[in-house]
Amino acid sequence: MNAARLAYVLIGVLAVSGPFSPSYAAADTTKSSLATVAIPPGSRGQNEAPPPLDRASKHPPRSGDTDLPLQFVAGSIRARISPEMDIGRLMSKYGLNGTAVRINHPPFGRAALRAGLDREYRIPVPSGSEKDTVRLFAQHPDEWEFVQMDSVQQDLLTLSPNDSLYQAGYQGNLAALGMPSAWDITVASSSIVIAFIGTGIRATNQDLAGKQVLGRDFSVYPAVNIEPGTAHDPCDHETLVAGAGAAVTNNGTGIAGTGFNSAIMPVKAWTDTCQRSANYTRADAISWAFDNGAAVINLSYEHYDPDGGEANIINSIYSYGGHVVASAGNDNRDTATYPTYPCSGPGVFCIGASDNSGNRWKTGDTSQCYFPTPDPGTTTPSYCGSNFGTDVDYAAPGIGIWSTSNVSDATYEAGTGTSMAAPQAAGILALLKSTGCTPPRSHEALYNTASRAMSPWTTFGFINAGSALHWFGASCPA
Repeated sequence: MNAARLAYVLIGVLAVSGPFSPSYAAADTTKSSLATVAIPPGSRGQNEAPPPLDRASKHPPRSGDTDLPLQFVAGSIRARISPEMDIGRLMSKYGLNGTAVRINHPPFGRAALRAGLDREYRIPVPSGSEKDTVRLFAQHPDEWEFVQMDSVQQDLLTLSPNDSLYQAGYQGNLAALGMPSAWDITVASSSIVIAFIGTGIRATNQDLAGKQVLGRDFSVYPAVNIEPGTAHDPCDHETLVAGAGAAVTNNGTGIAGTGFNSAIMPVKAWTDTCQRSANYTRADAISWAFDNGAAVINLSYEHYDPDGGEANIINSIYSYGGHVVASAGNDNRDTATYPTYPCSGPGVFCIGASDNSGNRWKTGDTSQCYFPTPDPGTTTPSYCGSNFGTDVDYAAPGIGIWSTSNVSDATYEAGTGTSMAAPQAAGILALLKSTGCTPPRSHEALYNTASRAMSPWTTFGFINAGSALHWFGASCPA
């Protein structure tokens, strides 16, 4: 994969040629009865309230920030007006000509309205005055609730059942996460829906077929529904991602997904030429997924341009009980220095990529990311690798993760990167959601059982799904 030829980076997808369809004896699927559950070394192992996902140490988009080293659109800015304000009157008051265009698209559900997506506009300003105007508006939060530069967006895509590859030992990542013990508590059901926002999926892959609910294609205008079983993935990204989190499991073939029986909602926001669609905003796709039944939303992409609408809708969904998961990014960057979105925003479970022992993924193969970066305190060489630091909440395996492929209906590939770590966490959160956990309760279970000693480069540590599911058991308290 020559990433230089692409307008985005298909991060962490390492194609393995040829279909793989071995035949193995079915495993004994009788559930075990665990009297005790081992708490991993270095975890807290006690009932301790975790710091919230919107903690002060994160780096959400800031209103009025004009100093980011990004490319910006000349002659416009983006702003969210305060609820009592009228955009026409504000334009007149500040002597602005032209027409302010609403950025996001209706219908606006409860989470979108709470996030103010209906009040976000792209506002024409004289060329050369963009930064001054942003700074001016930021001084009047009673009129302009949030204001930012209109950045050129660079979204970068990031990557004990009887299934044959699982039985053959290809999915050591699931054992590292303690998935068999987690599945002893619940295997969820198809009523728990995980939305995968990205490039679409190969609906007919044998480990994805029959698991899909209604999706949406935002890569075309106007957006259209994706009927179950009709999705496609020309970029071979979300097909791998969805398999890691929600492949058909215990069907005697292929792979197992952490979410076991959870359903898949394909939300296509990238075009068939593998560029993020300019027809709709990130917030449009996220909001639609939640309004249409997604309990968990997986975002296996990264960008460095702050997006107030995206951050606000994620935080709003969190407040309404929705779980949003994001990949940490693959550029070997400290998120305290390089806030990475949506990972660095509030209300999101940000997941970094590690080996099966919690060690951070890093490689000298600089074709595997968009912005290879030297280690802190050095100037050379540059590396690709999981982003790290205060904004990265948890670690999950992300090296050589076997999953479903877009090559054919019976093909599997190994993917590497945070794009592959995030959906495994999404599947685990779907299991917790199926026991009744709200996002804060899910965070509490993960926080008290994760191993900080295994992944000190994150804030909370390496996920142990088995211990997390046993923390509250089959019925999560309100």
